[in-house]
Amino acid sequence: MSWQLWVVIALVAAGVVVLAVTRMRHAQHVFDDITQLDGPTESSRPGLSDDEIARARDRAAARARQAEEDTGRRRGHG
Repeated sequence: MSWQLWVVIALVAAGVVVLAVTRMRHAQHVFDDITQLDGPTESSRPGLSDDEIARARDRAAARARQAEEDTGRRRGHG
């Protein structure tokens, strides 16, 4: 009966290892994409002007401020 517990523990440990390996491989791909120096940057893509990039940055900042304000209101009720 106790060997069955060890089998379950081993299966769970193997699952955790597989999950960790897949997450680390994904993280490595993301890191490689970020640090790739010869790839196109956001501002060098054709079809986007500086104004469009600035407007997109402003929208992202506004969403971040709104999310921060919403989170702050919820914390106050606790």
